[in-house]
Amino acid sequence: MLQNNIEKEVIAVILKVKPNLQDVSGEASFIEDLGFDSMQLVALAAALEKKWNQSLPLPLWLEKNKNRRLTVGSLVSFLKETLK
Repeated sequence: MLQNNIEKEVIAVILKVKPNLQDVSGEASFIEDLGFDSMQLVALAAALEKKWNQSLPLPLWLEKNKNRRLTVGSLVSFLKETLK
């Protein structure tokens, strides 16, 4: 799946989890810019798994990015590598 398509799909799911957001981009941080808390990240993970109808190892994405900002772009890149 192309990264552009994945990014559009991820942003659509983000907007379902937090419908009042505007201007979601690949550079946006889930915590600092989008204001996600841990429960919203769990809801996002569940929504992404439902969207692609498969289990996603999102804890691995969190682990890989533990010392960096959790951005939409980093999630998109991770999903590009992970989606079957």
